[in-house]
Amino acid sequence: MTGLPPPDRLRVPVICAPMFLVSDPDLVVAAYAAGVVGTFNTLNARTADDFEAWMDEITSRLDRLRAVGPEQEVAPCAVNIAVRRAPNEERYDRDIDIIRKYRVPGRDLHERSPRHIAETVHGYGGVLLYDVPSVELAHKAVDNGANGLIALCGGAGGHTGTASPFVLVPQIRRFFDGPLALRYALVC
Repeated sequence: MTGLPPPDRLRVPVICAPMFLVSDPDLVVAAYAAGVVGTFNTLNARTADDFEAWMDEITSRLDRLRAVGPEQEVAPCAVNIAVRRAPNEERYDRDIDIIRKYRVPGRDLHERSPRHIAETVHGYGGVLLYDVPSVELAHKAVDNGANGLIALCGGAGGHTGTASPFVLVPQIRRFFDGPLALRYALVC
């Protein structure tokens, strides 16, 4: 397995959030080019055919970027698959096939145990990142194949997290020393 991207492929250790109905190929390619991880929700592409077209477009555009500059200047991508909200299992299965076809180097999965796709994602060298709003779910995610965690803290963009990052992160670090991102919104 290739693991998470080396730090020299990121200009800033930031993940551009997979904003539902906002993130699209233009936004994620701009994030990649800026040296941060670009992400999008698979359901932003309204059909599986649209999702495959997006992956083809993103792959082509990233290849062109790499051709004009050093590869380390283009950050990796991640695809968020919100399984619980998928219109049906057929769409979910097709999305997984597309992710496998394009060998997406980063994955952000939430709302379902990662166990059922960990073998698929790990099989092509992909990485499974899992959203966790609590220590209990962090333990379950790691036990079920997650390579990294995204701690959902209070104010995390409408998600389920309620804990302070100053409480949740140290508790997770007591048992997990792998990649840990923080999803937290600061409202001023």
